[in-house]
Amino acid sequence: MKAMRGYWLVLVVCLVARTAWASNTHVDDPTGAIERQYFVDGPWAVTTKKRVPCGKGHGFAMDLFYPVNLGAHNFKHPIVTWGNGTDGKPSNVKYFLRHLATWGFVVAASNVQ
Repeated sequence: MKAMRGYWLVLVVCLVARTAWASNTHVDDPTGAIERQYFVDGPWAVTTKKRVPCGKGHGFAMDLFYPVNLGAHNFKHPIVTWGNGTDGKPSNVKYFLRHLATWGFVVAASNVQ
């Protein structure tokens, strides 16, 4: 009888695990209407410029992510500045920075060497 309970427990755990795996959902998937709307890319096509020099002779550069049609229809694009933190690089969060630009933001990400 004890062995039978262990069998059923293992079977239930396997079925739950298989169902969770097969559902293709993740704990960080959006659940609310607003979150689902902005989870996908926005309407703006994006261009990127790597290592744009900032300041003469300081070795400081920025990676820029911005809409291709900058200022189209007199749109005022908000600017986001990204500080990469210790040992960070914009390339580590490129998907996120590009995603912001698809929603019309101009993103300037520091790229200090």
